[in-house]
Amino acid sequence: ITQEVRVASNYDSDLQWQVGAFYFDSSLDVTSDDGFYGATTVYHENMSYAVFGQASFDLSPELTVTGGVRYTYDEKSLDVGAQNVNGFALEISAASIQEYDPIDIDDDRISYEGSINYLLSDNASVFGRVAKGFRAQSIQARDVAFEGSPSVADSETIKSIEVGYKADLLDKTLRVNTAIYYYKIDDLQLTAV
Repeated sequence: ITQEVRVASNYDSDLQWQVGAFYFDSSLDVTSDDGFYGATTVYHENMSYAVFGQASFDLSPELTVTGGVRYTYDEKSLDVGAQNVNGFALEISAASIQEYDPIDIDDDRISYEGSINYLLSDNASVFGRVAKGFRAQSIQARDVAFEGSPSVADSETIKSIEVGYKADLLDKTLRVNTAIYYYKIDDLQLTAV
Protein backbone atom coordinates (compact mmCIF):
# COMPACT_ATOMS: atom_id res chain seq x y z
CA ILE A 1 0.00 0.00 0.00
CA THR A 2 1.35 3.41 -0.86
CA GLN A 3 -0.37 6.78 -0.81
CA GLU A 4 0.67 10.41 -1.09
CA VAL A 5 -1.61 13.38 -0.53
CA ARG A 6 -0.69 16.97 -1.38
CA VAL A 7 -2.40 20.31 -0.88
CA ALA A 8 -1.00 23.18 -2.94
CA SER A 9 -1.72 26.86 -3.45
CA ASN A 10 -3.41 27.88 -6.68
CA TYR A 11 -3.73 31.63 -6.72
CA ASP A 12 -1.98 34.68 -8.17
CA SER A 13 0.42 35.66 -5.40
CA ASP A 14 4.12 36.16 -4.68
CA LEU A 15 3.88 33.17 -2.33
CA GLN A 16 3.26 29.63 -3.61
CA TRP A 17 3.30 26.59 -1.31
CA GLN A 18 2.47 22.93 -0.92
CA VAL A 19 2.22 20.54 2.03
CA GLY A 20 1.69 16.83 2.04
CA ALA A 21 2.04 13.41 3.59
CA PHE A 22 3.31 10.06 2.30
CA TYR A 23 2.67 6.49 3.51
CA PHE A 24 4.17 3.17 2.38
CA ASP A 25 3.56 -0.33 3.80
CA SER A 26 4.90 -3.50 2.20
CA SER A 27 5.45 -7.14 3.09
CA LEU A 28 7.13 -9.72 0.90
CA ASP A 29 8.36 -13.27 1.22
CA VAL A 30 11.01 -14.65 -1.10
CA THR A 31 11.96 -18.31 -1.45
CA SER A 32 15.38 -19.12 -2.88
CA ASP A 33 16.77 -22.55 -3.72
CA ASP A 34 20.54 -22.75 -4.10
CA GLY A 35 20.45 -26.30 -5.50
CA PHE A 36 22.56 -27.66 -2.65
CA TYR A 37 21.27 -26.64 0.79
CA GLY A 38 17.61 -26.48 -0.23
CA ALA A 39 14.96 -23.78 -0.28
CA THR A 40 15.00 -20.91 2.21
CA THR A 41 12.25 -18.34 2.69
CA VAL A 42 12.89 -14.85 4.01
CA TYR A 43 10.15 -12.45 5.07
CA HIS A 44 10.66 -8.71 4.48
CA GLU A 45 8.49 -5.93 5.91
CA ASN A 46 8.84 -2.19 5.34
CA MET A 47 6.75 0.69 6.65
CA SER A 48 7.54 4.33 6.02
CA TYR A 49 5.76 7.65 6.35
CA ALA A 50 6.68 11.28 5.76
CA VAL A 51 5.27 14.78 6.07
CA PHE A 52 6.64 17.64 3.98
CA GLY A 53 6.19 21.24 2.98
CA GLN A 54 7.68 23.67 0.49
CA ALA A 55 7.20 27.34 -0.29
CA SER A 56 8.46 29.73 -2.98
CA PHE A 57 8.40 33.49 -2.61
CA ASP A 58 9.03 36.12 -5.29
CA LEU A 59 11.14 38.80 -3.61
CA SER A 60 10.99 40.76 -6.88
CA PRO A 61 9.88 40.00 -10.45
CA GLU A 62 13.41 38.61 -11.07
CA LEU A 63 14.29 36.95 -7.76
CA THR A 64 12.60 33.86 -6.26
CA VAL A 65 13.61 31.97 -3.11
CA THR A 66 12.37 28.46 -2.31
CA GLY A 67 12.64 26.35 0.84
CA GLY A 68 11.39 22.94 1.77
CA VAL A 69 11.58 20.45 4.61
CA ARG A 70 10.58 16.78 4.95
CA TYR A 71 10.41 14.48 7.97
CA THR A 72 10.67 10.75 7.15
CA TYR A 73 10.36 7.68 9.38
CA ASP A 74 11.27 4.24 8.02
CA GLU A 75 11.31 0.80 9.60
CA LYS A 76 12.26 -2.56 8.13
CA SER A 77 12.34 -6.14 9.36
CA LEU A 78 13.67 -9.44 8.09
CA ASP A 79 12.89 -12.91 9.36
CA VAL A 80 14.09 -16.26 8.04
CA GLY A 81 11.39 -18.92 7.82
CA ALA A 82 11.38 -22.65 7.16
CA GLN A 83 14.14 -24.30 5.22
CA ASN A 84 13.30 -27.27 3.00
CA VAL A 85 16.20 -29.75 2.72
CA ASN A 86 15.73 -32.65 0.29
CA GLY A 87 11.96 -32.60 0.69
CA PHE A 88 11.93 -32.32 4.51
CA ALA A 89 10.89 -29.08 6.19
CA LEU A 90 13.41 -27.86 8.76
CA GLU A 91 12.41 -24.93 10.95
CA ILE A 92 15.32 -22.55 11.53
CA SER A 93 15.43 -21.43 15.14
CA ALA A 94 17.28 -18.41 16.44
CA ALA A 95 18.69 -20.53 19.27
CA SER A 96 20.42 -22.97 16.93
CA ILE A 97 21.67 -20.57 14.26
CA GLN A 98 22.56 -17.15 15.64
CA GLU A 99 22.91 -15.31 12.32
CA TYR A 100 19.27 -15.96 11.49
CA ASP A 101 17.89 -13.94 14.39
CA PRO A 102 15.09 -11.62 13.21
CA ILE A 103 16.38 -8.19 12.24
CA ASP A 104 14.44 -5.02 13.06
CA ILE A 105 15.80 -1.60 12.13
CA ASP A 106 14.35 1.90 11.98
CA ASP A 107 15.48 5.45 11.40
CA ASP A 108 14.03 8.92 11.04
CA ARG A 109 15.57 11.96 9.39
CA ILE A 110 14.83 15.51 8.41
CA SER A 111 15.70 16.47 4.82
CA TYR A 112 15.73 20.00 3.48
CA GLU A 113 16.46 22.17 0.48
CA GLY A 114 16.84 25.86 -0.17
CA SER A 115 17.26 27.53 -3.53
CA ILE A 116 17.42 30.91 -5.18
CA ASN A 117 16.67 31.74 -8.82
CA TYR A 118 17.44 35.05 -10.54
CA LEU A 119 16.04 35.90 -13.99
CA LEU A 120 18.67 37.60 -16.14
CA SER A 121 16.10 38.02 -18.93
CA ASP A 122 12.87 36.39 -20.12
CA ASN A 123 14.98 33.53 -21.49
CA ALA A 124 17.89 33.13 -19.04
CA SER A 125 18.43 32.64 -15.32
CA VAL A 126 21.07 31.75 -12.74
CA PHE A 127 20.37 29.62 -9.68
CA GLY A 128 21.87 28.22 -6.50
CA ARG A 129 20.71 25.32 -4.34
CA VAL A 130 21.70 23.60 -1.09
CA ALA A 131 20.10 20.35 0.05
CA LYS A 132 20.40 17.48 2.50
CA GLY A 133 18.70 14.12 1.94
CA PHE A 134 18.92 10.48 2.85
CA ARG A 135 18.19 6.93 1.75
CA ALA A 136 16.79 4.75 4.52
CA GLN A 137 18.74 1.85 5.97
CA SER A 138 18.48 -1.48 4.17
CA ILE A 139 18.67 -5.21 4.80
CA GLN A 140 20.16 -7.50 2.16
CA ALA A 141 19.22 -11.17 2.59
CA ARG A 142 20.60 -12.55 -0.68
CA ASP A 143 23.29 -14.63 1.10
CA VAL A 144 20.85 -16.46 3.41
CA ALA A 145 20.06 -19.00 0.68
CA PHE A 146 23.79 -19.84 0.56
CA GLU A 147 24.19 -20.28 4.33
CA GLY A 148 25.44 -16.71 4.74
CA SER A 149 24.24 -13.98 7.06
CA PRO A 150 22.05 -11.04 6.06
CA SER A 151 23.79 -7.68 5.95
CA VAL A 152 22.45 -4.39 7.28
CA ALA A 153 23.42 -1.00 5.85
CA ASP A 154 23.11 2.23 7.78
CA SER A 155 21.10 5.10 6.34
CA GLU A 156 22.86 6.90 3.51
CA THR A 157 23.03 10.70 3.78
CA ILE A 158 23.94 13.30 1.18
CA LYS A 159 24.65 17.02 1.37
CA SER A 160 24.89 18.98 -1.88
CA ILE A 161 25.55 22.47 -3.20
CA GLU A 162 24.85 23.52 -6.79
CA VAL A 163 25.05 26.71 -8.86
CA GLY A 164 24.09 27.00 -12.50
CA TYR A 165 22.80 28.84 -15.54
CA LYS A 166 19.81 28.06 -17.76
CA ALA A 167 18.82 29.67 -21.04
CA ASP A 168 16.53 29.25 -24.03
CA LEU A 169 18.38 30.55 -27.10
CA LEU A 170 17.80 30.95 -30.86
CA ASP A 171 14.12 31.80 -30.57
CA LYS A 172 13.68 29.00 -27.98
CA THR A 173 14.99 26.29 -30.33
CA LEU A 174 18.12 25.68 -28.21
CA ARG A 175 18.16 25.08 -24.45
CA VAL A 176 21.39 25.42 -22.47
CA ASN A 177 21.67 24.12 -18.90
CA THR A 178 24.99 24.23 -17.07
CA ALA A 179 25.81 23.61 -13.43
CA ILE A 180 28.69 23.19 -11.02
CA TYR A 181 27.99 21.09 -7.97
CA TYR A 182 29.61 19.51 -4.94
CA TYR A 183 28.18 16.71 -2.86
CA LYS A 184 29.26 14.53 0.05
CA ILE A 185 27.75 11.11 0.76
CA ASP A 186 28.14 9.29 4.07
CA ASP A 187 27.42 5.55 4.53
CA LEU A 188 27.09 4.94 0.78
CA GLN A 189 24.90 1.90 0.07
CA LEU A 190 26.20 -0.36 -2.70
CA THR A 191 25.16 -3.85 -3.78
CA ALA A 192 27.75 -6.17 -5.30
CA VAL A 193 26.14 -8.68 -7.69
